[in-house]
Amino acid sequence: MSDLAIAAILAAAVLVASTISVEIGLSVALVELTLGVVVGNALSVSVPDWLSFIGSFASIVLTFLVGAEVDVPQFRREWRGSLLGGVSFAGPFLVAGASPIGRSAGTAARPRSPVSRSRPRASPSSTRCSSRPD
Repeated sequence: MSDLAIAAILAAAVLVASTISVEIGLSVALVELTLGVVVGNALSVSVPDWLSFIGSFASIVLTFLVGAEVDVPQFRREWRGSLLGGVSFAGPFLVAGASPIGRSAGTAARPRSPVSRSRPRASPSSTRCSSRPD
């Protein structure tokens, strides 16, 4: 599928998602995400490099916008709820890190690359650099 066709499909999906979200009263982001998953899986759309870049950039912008909308005075007033949210976010990571499986996950034996397996080790005598034949 050409890049122009992918762009047209995505533009149509965004238009349909915004129309659906207005009609049923849901957040546009939720409908866009759902429709993106459906369209991507139904049409087997491959992700070109330019779309990957736009997605990465959009995630940074979205994170910035979420941070900009935090109401700090309300955050301070309702610190118990904020603490609960932070603990519920960090809890799975702490539990996974404390479990034996979580601790050994980073130390699993990794397979060697095909290059290192196919190349025999050089002996010290074969690494001589000499321009004249023996």
